[in-house]
Amino acid sequence: TVAEVDSMRTSPKLRGLLWPVLAASTLVVLLRAATAWSQAGEWFEADTAGFVVLSSGGSASAMEVAGALEAFRQAFARLVPNARTEPLAPAIVLAFDRFESYEPFAPVFAGRAVRVAGSFIGSARANYLVLTLDQPEKAWTVAFHELTHLIVSQTLVKPPTWFNEGIAEFYSTFRTTATDGDVELGHVIPDHLLLLRRDPWIPLDELLTVSADSS
Repeated sequence: TVAEVDSMRTSPKLRGLLWPVLAASTLVVLLRAATAWSQAGEWFEADTAGFVVLSSGGSASAMEVAGALEAFRQAFARLVPNARTEPLAPAIVLAFDRFESYEPFAPVFAGRAVRVAGSFIGSARANYLVLTLDQPEKAWTVAFHELTHLIVSQTLVKPPTWFNEGIAEFYSTFRTTATDGDVELGHVIPDHLLLLRRDPWIPLDELLTVSADSS
């Protein structure tokens, strides 16, 4: 089924929306971004039961992103009924029309912006998902991976890393068919297949003890 988008409108100045939830120091960069965005032209807002989507790519883009994310949330709720799929803090999605628009705020490595399709910052007061729409396949993969982490963090206390990353990668393959909206999961991830063919496999006992700090 097609997920319902509750409302669609041209967004007001974004700083007013973001300011109440910018207390955490890790989110300060978004305040700087919001100031620039509010001066850069129209952004469009689409609201669903679970998300507020702000897009610089036009109203159709905002609707598409909102619909896809809501479809994922609803599908996860059907597949895992006991999961807490409704965000406990506001879930705000910033969808840039192209990477160049996001570049001033992108992660930096060796003095250069890293070309990423998306990123996620979460806190007890707000969750931010940033996507760049000129890399749609990669952006959806990032979005569904990070939303799975969000749902898991709301449902389980300190899940083991192998489970947390494994289920996030599995659900990152989420797609709906264009004709009837059926859900598809479990597509092969080419980069993972390459690693399995190229590198030695990690022993099972070692895999089960991997942590987020493991090299």
